Amino acid sequence: MPRQSHCINHPDATQYRTGICRVRITINEEKARKLGRLLYNIGLEKILLLEERDPQLHAISRVSGSTSTGWAAVTASLVGLVSYRLTLKGEEWWSCYGEYFSDQKELSLQEAYDKIISFIDECKGAAIQRDAKKNRIKRVFRGARRALETLYSQPQRILASGSWLLNSYSRALKQEPWRKTIAFSVKMAYYAVRSQQKHPVPAPWDVPVPVDLRVSCITYSSGIVKADDWRDIMRDPRPAIKAWSIVAEESRIPALNIDSLLWMIGSAPRTNSDVNEVQHQVYGRLYPVLGPRAYDLSRLLITEPCR
Repeated sequence: MPRQSHCINHPDATQYRTGICRVRITINEEKARKLGRLLYNIGLEKILLLEERDPQLHAISRVSGSTSTGWAAVTASLVGLVSYRLTLKGEEWWSCYGEYFSDQKELSLQEAYDKIISFIDECKGAAIQRDAKKNRIKRVFRGARRALETLYSQPQRILASGSWLLNSYSRALKQEPWRKTIAFSVKMAYYAVRSQQKHPVPAPWDVPVPVDLRVSCITYSSGIVKADDWRDIMRDPRPAIKAWSIVAEESRIPALNIDSLLWMIGSAPRTNSDVNEVQHQVYGRLYPVLGPRAYDLSRLLITEPCR
């Protein structure tokens, strides 16, 4: 039954309609800036070191190391576009990608289409809405071909700017560029290029955080966005995107790199309602790279469970 009470009412709130209840979501800019200042003190270098523990980066690195950066950037980006409603955990899905695309020679961009379609058919993670996923790839190859050719031949361009790829996918799919899978697909292209650099390099500044379940939960748990339910943030991610852009601005760390931190810990508040236990768990995950500042970060990020 649609919720009719518990709607947050604020004159400056971003809002959307759920059934007959108009739900309002607000950004707590003070908390966002406080979190940004802490991340600034931790520093971009530490966040990039933490990012190296991301299994998605490992899987993509396996492909780029055995084929080419352009091949990995195109295939990882397109797999990112169909990374929704999966029947595998994200880590398992990307392991499937790594195995499938690294055990073959590099192919042309045209042949990449057939390989992506085969991957969707063969990896069990794509079992739900397979036809819709394949149609999504077809639309992008038809409508964003020039951008894919650029990504294939000049993948390093993604380090300076990601908006050209973001907007090309947006037009081809007729969806807003801030949508989760579109932003995520650009991040995966960045990972392909990042994995082949001698030193860790930051993500492009002009791509927003992809707001998935994990990011929605941490956004709610940290309190940088106020909502009646953490799932409300998934339904309208724009306040979360704005809040994390404030964090990025304050911290001098690109939103996509902050996203890697959030992705690593975002499931914790959904699996345990004891805030103290979750804080301790997150602290344990972050301490090996971030050191003592992981304590303060865990307490800023985890203030409410995602029930």
